[in-house]
Amino acid sequence: MIYAPVIIPTLNRVVHLQRCLYSLIQNTYADLTEIYISVDYPPSKKYEEGWNDLKIMLKNMDLSVFKHVYIFYQNKNLGSAENSKYLIEVVSKKYDRYIYSEDDNEFSPNMLAYMNKELELYKNNPKIIGICAARDTDWINSGNISFSKFCPAYGFGTWVDKENKINKEISTYLLDKNHYNIKDMFPLFLHNGLLFKYYVKYIICKLPSIFIFPDGQLCICDSIRSIYMHLTDYVSIAPAVGKARTWGNDGTGEHMPKKDVQVEDIMIDPNNNFVCDESVEVHFIKKNYQIGHKYLQNLSPGANRIIGLAYYTVFLLCGKNEKKITRLIEILMRFQMI
Repeated sequence: MIYAPVIIPTLNRVVHLQRCLYSLIQNTYADLTEIYISVDYPPSKKYEEGWNDLKIMLKNMDLSVFKHVYIFYQNKNLGSAENSKYLIEVVSKKYDRYIYSEDDNEFSPNMLAYMNKELELYKNNPKIIGICAARDTDWINSGNISFSKFCPAYGFGTWVDKENKINKEISTYLLDKNHYNIKDMFPLFLHNGLLFKYYVKYIICKLPSIFIFPDGQLCICDSIRSIYMHLTDYVSIAPAVGKARTWGNDGTGEHMPKKDVQVEDIMIDPNNNFVCDESVEVHFIKKNYQIGHKYLQNLSPGANRIIGLAYYTVFLLCGKNEKKITRLIEILMRFQMI
């Protein structure tokens, strides 16, 4: 079996990274796993103290349990997206798969066993685009896993060739105006209100967002993958018992706002091993659409769909003219209509 490397982009969150690495040290297969860490250069002085402390921590922490640890120190600020890309390019020269983790994740002792076995089992299945470590809501299971239309970033395993293929497909599809018709948009509107709103507001209407880079390229993140899976037959895999939890709700992250969450209460699998159920048929249970919609419903019932539909109506009225779309949305927002 190929043991996938773990890549971790980081900057200055010392406690988070230390916790993440310690949890990986406790894992079965840690001694067969390579760790790749890229320490980004601080974008401003307020990050320098934590950045210096993180470098000291990495120098002093005993990481000898791993097969090998590669640490890269950037000499200019790349930002989280480019720092991640850097690590992916490095490991792709040696491996055909990898496990991506942000530095604020904590893993169960069987996460690596779960990831490596599932990556091997589904490497040739065209429907599976990734293996998720977290169980973010109460999905209906298929054996000891769930087939999901979401990709939470709390530990994500994938294959280099599939990743390259899917990323091109996602960008081509989601940025193609030929797909902005009612027929193509309706499945997303029906199955998930929040993702529908995101797609219309941030991609179709091109309002400022984290989803599009300044050069117009799409940022392939967990939300974008989730949108695309809702529009296609692709699925990801989530464990029946969670293998990860995130401590990034403290407001120290780039994109996750501060939330009042008791992370200690989020249970993760205490077992050391994981057994694959090779008899499970790859099949998305449609009732999980409803579960996912409720899971992401951060507004009153139906509100995300209504807001998304309002943006979509603006788009249709303006005939794909981006300047008109932006202007009309600005007017509506000024009067707090959307």
